[in-house]
Amino acid sequence: MKIVSVVGARPNFVKLAPVHKSLSPYCDHIIIHTGQHYDYEMSDIFFKELQIPRPDINLGVGSTSPGEQIGKMIIGVEAELGFGKSEGDGNGGVASKPDLVVVYGDTNSTLAGAFAASVNNIPVAHIEAGLRSFDRRMPEERNRILTDHLSDLLLAPTGTAATNLKNEHAAGRIINSGDISVEVINEAWKFSKNSVILKELSLESRKFILFTMHRAESTGSYSNLKAIVESFQDLKKQSHDRSSSSALVGPKISNIGSSSSTNKHNVHGHQLQIVFPIHPRTEKILKTYGLYDKLVGLENVKIIKPLGYIDFLRLVKESYKVITDSGGLQKEAYLCSIPCITIRKSTEWIETLQGGWNKLCSFKKDKIVDLILQPSSSLEKNYSKDIFGSGNASEIIRDSIIFGYYKGS
Repeated sequence: MKIVSVVGARPNFVKLAPVHKSLSPYCDHIIIHTGQHYDYEMSDIFFKELQIPRPDINLGVGSTSPGEQIGKMIIGVEAELGFGKSEGDGNGGVASKPDLVVVYGDTNSTLAGAFAASVNNIPVAHIEAGLRSFDRRMPEERNRILTDHLSDLLLAPTGTAATNLKNEHAAGRIINSGDISVEVINEAWKFSKNSVILKELSLESRKFILFTMHRAESTGSYSNLKAIVESFQDLKKQSHDRSSSSALVGPKISNIGSSSSTNKHNVHGHQLQIVFPIHPRTEKILKTYGLYDKLVGLENVKIIKPLGYIDFLRLVKESYKVITDSGGLQKEAYLCSIPCITIRKSTEWIETLQGGWNKLCSFKKDKIVDLILQPSSSLEKNYSKDIFGSGNASEIIRDSIIFGYYKGS
């Protein structure tokens, strides 16, 4: 059996790692990298750290407008599958005429891979199917919906996702596989324990906030970006005021997260640092709007290059809170038992909202600062990883593809 995985962006690579390990002993597993992410920090390092073999094919599409990018990807993937431009030339390549194409998540590469396979009557399996934010302004939401309705095998990460697919009358076979991220994090943490990223950045555990922002709906608005800069300015000012009035440095909140004096979310006597691994596109837009220098000039903000998954996971696990517009990071924070502030009006990971672990927030300066300083005293009482499965999603996915889907069970 020949199976082709189509990937192209950081979230795809992370999901690919355990799936490749599970599938490869039972089939010829070919990896097509569209080239959607092409910087080393955003692409190559993930293949190295997560022990994924080098892609068999790299289309090198790169960055352009969404429509043009998806179009180029479809043409490239279709050709590698043995159709389109390469049909009849006798050189279909290693990915030619596979039994199944596997796509991951909700990126442009996801949709392109599903479309190229589907129009050529190649079955499609979608890993992380059924997620819905119910906000179709988000490109990821459009990608998810279209991909799900092109797919033959829908591997849902949660019961909610499976229910969404049933409610939409999706034609594919629906399987609640659990979330692949549970085992990704469990495996990656073995290596992250040895990461020296905190030392390199001069950070102390629970004394910093991890911040990421990259989505078009976030970065495409000057007022949104300005609100973020002003929030971090205000956080620094409030820290200074508290220091002057109570001999504290930073937002000292006693026993955040529990009644124990050893609570891991305490920030006793320290100003919270903001650590910002900046996406190349976000950096470019901040500079265009004239906000980058203001952000760099803040003493409480550390802007760094994008990190590999091992170092990034260490930062998640050691942070006080996470602020993000990323879907994946909301879930990763939850799985690492770290409170999250999501700078969006909706989320596809509604399970993370349970018990207040994840809180949605618009781009309002005062609201962002309030949520940063807000105690999280009851979180430990409302936590369960079981909603994301038992950590064996890759085995369920393998069995569904190799031993189930193709045997008619």
